Amino acid sequence: MEKLVTKKNVLVFLVVLVLVALLSTEELQFCRFFGLKRCPIPLDDSKEAFLFPFIVMFLLSLLTYKMKDEVFQSWFRFALWFVPVIIVFQYIFMNSKGGGNIGNNDFAIFFTSVFYVIFILVSLIKITRAYKRTKI
Repeated sequence: MEKLVTKKNVLVFLVVLVLVALLSTEELQFCRFFGLKRCPIPLDDSKEAFLFPFIVMFLLSLLTYKMKDEVFQSWFRFALWFVPVIIVFQYIFMNSKGGGNIGNNDFAIFFTSVFYVIFILVSLIKITRAYKRTKI
């Protein structure tokens, strides 16, 4: 049996998620671009936000697609546990009611942004290190 977690399978899965994210976001108006009066998968802002980590993953997956499989696997092992961490913290920040609606304030945006920056930086470091290892 072939491995299910291949570059191609992950990329196809992420393309589908990115398309869902784009078609469900009313603000971007992709639905109207395709001639639809309203989005077929209407999500409110709190649910749309859970698709954002997959957009970042899609871009990083594109970066590793033409590289050796070892580079992709090295990065994907990290992404596989860090993306759920981002989603959990995003959920906590958006749904916490301590001292006001923390989901809509600067604190939540700041800490969510910190998680995204960490994810992108560590991903790029892992990709670069694995790429250098495979070049030798």
